[in-house]
Amino acid sequence: MFSFSFLLFLTISTSPISTLFEEREFSEVIRLRGQAETRGDTLAILESILKTKKYHFLLDFIDLKNPPENELLLPIVHILEEIPDKEYEYIELCELAMQRFPEIKEYLSFRYILKLVERGLVDSALNFFLLIGSNEFSYTSQVLDLIIPLLMQHKQFHLLDTILRRFPEDIPSVYWAKGKLYLAKGYPSKAKVFFITLIKKFPEHYLSLDGIKYIKGYYGEKGDVYFYNGEYKKAYLNYKKTQNRRFLPKRLISLYRMRRYSNFIKEYKKFRRKLPQKARKKIDIYAAYAYWRLGLHQKALKLFLYYANKGDILSARELLDLLLKEKILSPYELAQNHHIKSPELSYTMGLYALYHGTDSLAKKFFLNALSTNSQKIKLRSYFFLKSLGETVEPKLEEKEYLDLFSLYTRGLPVITSGSFLNSLLVTPINPDSLKKFRLFLIYGEYYEALRYLPKKPQYLYRGILIADSLAFDNVVIHLSLKLLNSLERKYPIPLVLLKGIFPLSYYRKIQKIASVFGLDPLLIHSLVREESWFNPDAVSARGAIGLMQLLPETAYRLTGRNISYEDLMSPEFNLMLGIKYFKSLHDTTNNVILAIAGYNAGPSRAISWKQIYNTRDPFLMMELIPFSETRKYVERIMRDIIIYKYLIKMEENQ
Repeated sequence: MFSFSFLLFLTISTSPISTLFEEREFSEVIRLRGQAETRGDTLAILESILKTKKYHFLLDFIDLKNPPENELLLPIVHILEEIPDKEYEYIELCELAMQRFPEIKEYLSFRYILKLVERGLVDSALNFFLLIGSNEFSYTSQVLDLIIPLLMQHKQFHLLDTILRRFPEDIPSVYWAKGKLYLAKGYPSKAKVFFITLIKKFPEHYLSLDGIKYIKGYYGEKGDVYFYNGEYKKAYLNYKKTQNRRFLPKRLISLYRMRRYSNFIKEYKKFRRKLPQKARKKIDIYAAYAYWRLGLHQKALKLFLYYANKGDILSARELLDLLLKEKILSPYELAQNHHIKSPELSYTMGLYALYHGTDSLAKKFFLNALSTNSQKIKLRSYFFLKSLGETVEPKLEEKEYLDLFSLYTRGLPVITSGSFLNSLLVTPINPDSLKKFRLFLIYGEYYEALRYLPKKPQYLYRGILIADSLAFDNVVIHLSLKLLNSLERKYPIPLVLLKGIFPLSYYRKIQKIASVFGLDPLLIHSLVREESWFNPDAVSARGAIGLMQLLPETAYRLTGRNISYEDLMSPEFNLMLGIKYFKSLHDTTNNVILAIAGYNAGPSRAISWKQIYNTRDPFLMMELIPFSETRKYVERIMRDIIIYKYLIKMEENQ
């Protein structure tokens, strides 16, 4: 059976440090580092240093010459890895951690190799890798992709030969290195075989951009390499040289992404019949966009209408946006001159009619939309019919229970009893299966932790408790959703899981800052949940940072100075700037819905949407937002506000 001794020192402790840690007051926890009395206090301080990126505080808190022998060693190793002038201490303690924690030795070895490479000790990194490496090493691909180009750069061919004999892996860097080695030895035909394999199997890999230099012909495959690396002009020029029809769709898409709309239409007309059948719909919709950009609205309408009537919701949405922006047909003209057959199109035309105030026509469209198989469209149609005074008995399945319109249509039934979840704590498990998960979280690597947690309910629930005790709210949300989806009956929702999916740990902190700006703390709290799932380490593909996913250029506009990466990672500073930014959006748009939309899609879009979708109905405004991502984002935040109001009321009653 699993022992909860690990959790007790955090969840039951009533020390000031543990209380502040539970409230996510990480800077205050660090300030009290001289008052740590228990192992739980020490761990809370170390985790706070990791989460705030204030690594230098470790040096006056822990005696590195006498490091702890228990799990506290793991966050110390992680912190030392981030301090530039502590490489020696990091290497020494990382080696110690590898000995003491064999469960995560493989990952620690990987980090150790990365650190050696970072210091320029490529030979040492390679020797260590060869010492531990095997075909079962989980990080072989990442290590080889890192080391092989460096060895090639320094022409250490003897070491490359050693690696390639030892690791005949299906890895991009291996194919690339074998090709380069054969070139160096004067065997271009043999080299070509490996370069061709590389670009066919891994066209999106950056090494493929180098590999294509050594290949003649294979224009379609070369085009794919450029296409997946965003070089559309080069992709198009290569696609033009091949007669293979399977490359035609990407040839046309390359033209579109180059914004060569007229050229796109010419080639579209020329090649449409030659397109693979499964690609025609996608390219037809691109053609509709191109016609729209060229001002040929009727041709765009015809294509969107065709696919919308076949049930394609994207085409139905784009048709709605075309009608709203270009004003080419009124709702009545549309109904009289065109067949509206599919429920998906009926729904979006219901929105169009509602926007124009033609309520009777809107009712007709929404009633037709109820025949859809989409629960989301049904929920929204019921909602708007009710707002129009039409009483319809909902016929809904038990799903989409956390949808905003579901809350308004059928409420949020919750089971307050935790008997089922409590029973999971007495279900026998294998303790070793949780240990790796726990150790990775203590180290500060939640991605790795989630890889090793079994998916059975009894493990998921224990994982939730462990993640909560270590202030990994994003992991709590992830596992709570997984556990809910694993239940045979998901509705009503167990209150314990609702609290896990919508944690309130940051609420007091957010409440303090939001009040300074005169904003609703529930709104900001909901915004933070959707931006980062309360993960202070979050970094998006676009480079947005921290709890409120701020871009460095946004931070510069708000402060007039360059803000360091570490400062943007600080939860307190990130919240202050993010809330200030949202306040500016709210002041500019004077509309909560558009301010939320602007936070996701940018202020200029929010301002233009205010002019185009000029309605006082907040629900209609949400549904008219043209970007699917932004529309869903706004709806989730409005849903979160409702659920958080419920949870806070529950806490106040208790």
